[in-house]
Amino acid sequence: MRVCDLTIFYHKQSGGVRTYIHEKIRYLARFRSSDAHLVMVPGEQNLEVRHKHSSIRFFQGPVVPFARPYRIILRPLQVYRQLLSFHPEVIEVGCPYIFPWIAFLVRRHARRTPSWRAPGQDACPSGAGCRVVGFYHSDFPSAYLHLHNKLLGEITETLLRQLAFRYVRAVYRRMDLTISPSPAIAAFLTKCGVERVKIIPLGVDTVKFHPRRRRSWLRYRLCLREEQVLLLFVGRFSKEKGLFSLIRSFDLLSGWEPGRYHLLFVGAGPLGAELEGWASSRANITVWGYLQGHALAEVYASADIFVSPGAAETFGLTVLEAQASGLPAIAGASGAAPDLVAPDAGALVDPNNPEAIATAVCRLASQNLSELGQRSRRFVEERFSWNSTFEKLFQEYEGLIDEARHQEEQCPGYEHLTVKKGNRAG
Repeated sequence: MRVCDLTIFYHKQSGGVRTYIHEKIRYLARFRSSDAHLVMVPGEQNLEVRHKHSSIRFFQGPVVPFARPYRIILRPLQVYRQLLSFHPEVIEVGCPYIFPWIAFLVRRHARRTPSWRAPGQDACPSGAGCRVVGFYHSDFPSAYLHLHNKLLGEITETLLRQLAFRYVRAVYRRMDLTISPSPAIAAFLTKCGVERVKIIPLGVDTVKFHPRRRRSWLRYRLCLREEQVLLLFVGRFSKEKGLFSLIRSFDLLSGWEPGRYHLLFVGAGPLGAELEGWASSRANITVWGYLQGHALAEVYASADIFVSPGAAETFGLTVLEAQASGLPAIAGASGAAPDLVAPDAGALVDPNNPEAIATAVCRLASQNLSELGQRSRRFVEERFSWNSTFEKLFQEYEGLIDEARHQEEQCPGYEHLTVKKGNRAG
């Protein structure tokens, strides 16, 4: 199988989508090494990097001013030509912006090209060109428009939200299949009129993120006393992650129980400088930059409670990583979080209510944190696995290819027709 991933949500300091791509690369190397895999993303310069059996191609593009360090593609024709030369059977699009439209054009070309095949192949194994799959990684109407309602005004924000929903419908109804990481997001897509939606939860590396990675160096470096409770946030420093609610809730905690809590931020993003300025005069708040690998795993396992009050998480991979590391988690009671937080070991809160967040922290901190962490770990082990994620994903890929082959056998030449309705629109 020849698979291509397209997304703008990939850079050196990105979180969930980058992790997803790299775990997919690992899965292909271990279990499907005969498949061809191409990843196409924006970057600082035009560059190709090999990762095991996969290739990542970066296309030079500028940084998005209000979404640093994400970049955009300025030369879509270059991407289109590269896709044509790769001859993908499946294109998975991981963002809702320009990449879907490029993928639709490639699919249309494949439908109209009877000789569509990969270099060195006698014929494309599917016999029916290319399929486009959308993975709904980012719920951008909820994540961004609500954050700017004070600036835009309620009426303008409502109109823009309606336009955003229409755009979601226009894009994902054209997909051959849309993947949702959670039931909540699947329900949202269905409400938008997207017809073919499949729920496939993401996974977590339970070997890398494990309670045994707890280390004493973290508390020593932060100068914490034994009785202090270390709260941890890991993620993008941006408004949609609920950072302002978290800051206000921590102010409440500091007033209720002075000196008992320390808050550590780990990540990067547009609010980084603001966070650092706010923390500079506070001895009980620390802001660190982006971490990955074993350093990140040790920070997770060495904290006490994970807090991530975002209001529009499509999945919330950091919540799983924290729980796999043995932490009870507090998350916003919206988006995917209700399906991710261990019900007997964590808490779901109103992301816009700092007092509710602070109260949840106090409640968990008054219990046996080690026992809560063990429950969190068991919850993740029983339900989330990257192997399961990609087994299900590639089954869907193969189903689409088989479906296309069957349709062509039933109606030869159907791929060269223009379909105007439903998910078959090109």
